[in-house]
Amino acid sequence: MLARDKHVSSKQTLYDEFALNLIRTCKCFTESTTGFKNNHNISGHSNSRWKGKQSGNDRDRDKDHNNRDHAHKERASFRQSDHRQPDRQADRERYVDRQTWVNETKANNNNANDGKSVERVKIGGKSVTKEEQLRKEFFSLMNKLTEGNKDNILKNVVNNHVQTSDPPTHEHIKIYVNIVWDMMLRNQDIQNLYVETLQRFVAQDNLKGFVHEDCKRIMHDYTESRKWLPPESIIDTAEASEYDEFCDFMKWKKRAIAAIFAFNLMCKQNLIERNVMSFITDKIIIDYRDTIGSDPNKVNAQLINALLEQIHGLWMCSVQSNSRSKIRHIGNREVIDLIAGFIKSEQPLASTYPASIRFKILDLYDMVIKI
Repeated sequence: MLARDKHVSSKQTLYDEFALNLIRTCKCFTESTTGFKNNHNISGHSNSRWKGKQSGNDRDRDKDHNNRDHAHKERASFRQSDHRQPDRQADRERYVDRQTWVNETKANNNNANDGKSVERVKIGGKSVTKEEQLRKEFFSLMNKLTEGNKDNILKNVVNNHVQTSDPPTHEHIKIYVNIVWDMMLRNQDIQNLYVETLQRFVAQDNLKGFVHEDCKRIMHDYTESRKWLPPESIIDTAEASEYDEFCDFMKWKKRAIAAIFAFNLMCKQNLIERNVMSFITDKIIIDYRDTIGSDPNKVNAQLINALLEQIHGLWMCSVQSNSRSKIRHIGNREVIDLIAGFIKSEQPLASTYPASIRFKILDLYDMVIKI
């Protein structure tokens, strides 16, 4: 019994010592915390030891706190005042005065322009003339023209550009013919569709003369400028090694050959005179002989080949062959005679020409002897 009481007494002593130590520790922690607050001005009171030693972030933080407090006070005082109440009557007076000023300004502008209203500038775009708008619309139609949609496209042309409440002028017809001609040079395979487009204008008595005049203008420009020859800017680049220069020459040659077939279709539709084809043939043969000269090995072979390909195009326009390459019909005897005489005179000399020129002359000779 005594041993147990002694054990309990010793255990109680340990608990008492532990509690006493815990109380001392908490007291020390409280005293140290209070000293830290006083030394670091946490309570908000200034401390001479810390003043002037604050970091930049702490100073900025204190300034932000002060600014927010000041703003709160201003908003509170503003809400208590009458400044937020709008002056409805003043607003109405200002609006009336401004509207009166706008009306007077418009009236003054109209008087300054003799009653003519000034067209407002379109933001994001510029105004276009009627001719520019017609050119854009007609070009879009011609650019979409194909065998499959020709009925719809040509109907659109008639409704919007031929039979209109405001009949097209000669200037408008000139725009249309120029676009059609450019399309014929670009797309040789559907030249018949573009000629059919011109026929829609020719069908109108008041427009027929304009179309014929502009077709003759194009033909005159072609012959006067000798467009069966390349421009001087690319005439020396036919043999050039530069790819871009070579492409320019090939584009010209494609358009030059397309012009031959275009004129042939225009002749058949009586848009230009029929003797034009023989005139072109004669001029090309003359320029061929002047270009090749006495020494064909020193000439531009690409240029000579381009002239021979145009002569071949003139031949194909003047004859019609069947599936066996036999002549079935001669469309233009004068052109056939000119080409036949030229090729027969060149055939004996073919062996002295470069291979590319020789082969083209022999191909033409094979066609000529079949007549």
